[in-house]
Amino acid sequence: MLAGKDIGLQINMLNIDEDDRLIADDIIIRQIISHVLSNAVKFTQEGIIYLNARIQSDKFIISVKDNGPGILENLHDKIFTRFYQPNHSLSHVEEGLGLGLAISKGLCEVIDAKIALESDLGKGAVFSVEIPVKMGQRKV
Repeated sequence: MLAGKDIGLQINMLNIDEDDRLIADDIIIRQIISHVLSNAVKFTQEGIIYLNARIQSDKFIISVKDNGPGILENLHDKIFTRFYQPNHSLSHVEEGLGLGLAISKGLCEVIDAKIALESDLGKGAVFSVEIPVKMGQRKV
């Protein structure tokens, strides 16, 4: 149970070995994940939030899928704007100032990462972050 709601978190590490070593700015990556997860928790009332992570070529790809109210397609660009909160009939504004996703986008720009949104109204949202990484030596 997260945030006093009837929701769970499922983490899937796809094609990532515990011995894999990624070279990237872990502090910024943690902040991005934290903001995107916080957003998912804010707009999910029940069910499961999925955090998937995988390595693809020279990118570390993280996606967070929720089953919240979703976001109208014409608002997808606005959602990354400071202080913006969607206000449509399927959702009500929760706590927060509308800064988390804007901060995530700004942090992505600092490390040459990309953040994207896929969503249909009433079907939740998936936020994906592609982070350029270098592979380090594996533990022996």
